Amino acid sequence: MGVESKRIDIHMCAFEISPMLIGFRKPIVLLPNKTIDQEELALILRHELVHYKRKDLWMNTLLLFVTAIHWFNPAVYVMGKAIQNDCEESCDEALLQGADIEKRRRYGEAIIGLIRNKNVQRTALSTNFYGGKKTLKNRLKSIMDTSKKKAGVAALCGVATVTAIILSGSIFMNQDGDKAEASAEITAKRAQEIALAEAGGGKVVKYSLDYENGKKFYDIKVVKGNTEYDFDISATDAKVYSFEEKTIKNTAATGLKVTPEITIEKAKQIALSKAGGGRVTKATVDYENGKKIYDIQIVNGNAKYEMDVNATDSKISSYEKETVKTPQTQTSKNNTPQSNTSQKKCITEQFDKPI
Repeated sequence: MGVESKRIDIHMCAFEISPMLIGFRKPIVLLPNKTIDQEELALILRHELVHYKRKDLWMNTLLLFVTAIHWFNPAVYVMGKAIQNDCEESCDEALLQGADIEKRRRYGEAIIGLIRNKNVQRTALSTNFYGGKKTLKNRLKSIMDTSKKKAGVAALCGVATVTAIILSGSIFMNQDGDKAEASAEITAKRAQEIALAEAGGGKVVKYSLDYENGKKFYDIKVVKGNTEYDFDISATDAKVYSFEEKTIKNTAATGLKVTPEITIEKAKQIALSKAGGGRVTKATVDYENGKKIYDIQIVNGNAKYEMDVNATDSKISSYEKETVKTPQTQTSKNNTPQSNTSQKKCITEQFDKPI
């Protein structure tokens, strides 16, 4: 890669991270503490070395400096996110220049495997593999695109935007304008109506709010017959920016016996039985591969459970358990532990409550 004169260390990090480059004077590549295939490792290290050669850490520092000064300006946050995303895609393109479709596929799979956990830790003064769900979709599309791209255009636009903001002082200072823009956002109900109109009817089975490049989107899933639709609708201009359609199994059409779906309360009971009791902290409806599931979270003592219960056959298709830290023993104002009588009372009250 042409950087043999510079010592760059590689460290495994105990936190849940994606691969990143940190350090200005002593650059270090941080990798998640997991087994990485040798071929994938070579691609990852090349990606981070491209960041190093292009001095992207200094660009991130400039972005952080501009954001600190113009913290009140929403355009700065949009600009910063766009520049970072374009920077990652540009590094991918430089790395995969002349690569065949198979190598691009392996590289995409390597990225997905390393950021499978969405709760990865991030830090400002570093490069970072992960930038959100929609950013990852766009990045994978770019990786699989073998057509020639106009390199440098995104970087030039980013630098021009940074310079313009620094020189101009501020943009969007008019508070009335900000209020008008905020009030122009559509509601979740309106977004669902748009999705149903696009699908030609059906039922909304899931919707959530998401952000991409500083823009607010509604992620809405609609089921109509044996077809599932997934829409990304902008909250500001009510446009459909992303649309996916897939066919789900229709047991009635095949003549198979239709099993009645269980209720979410029944799913909670199944999950509580599996966890041996406890308290349900989350219960939501989701769809995976066209199948309806209940996502249940339970806390039982110092253990936290997360399960996916199938709505059709009542089976637990996914099961995770982790140990959480228990709070320290409560002390009185004079720093003396609670008496045995108080502890017994607490225990009695706890078991008197229904599970």
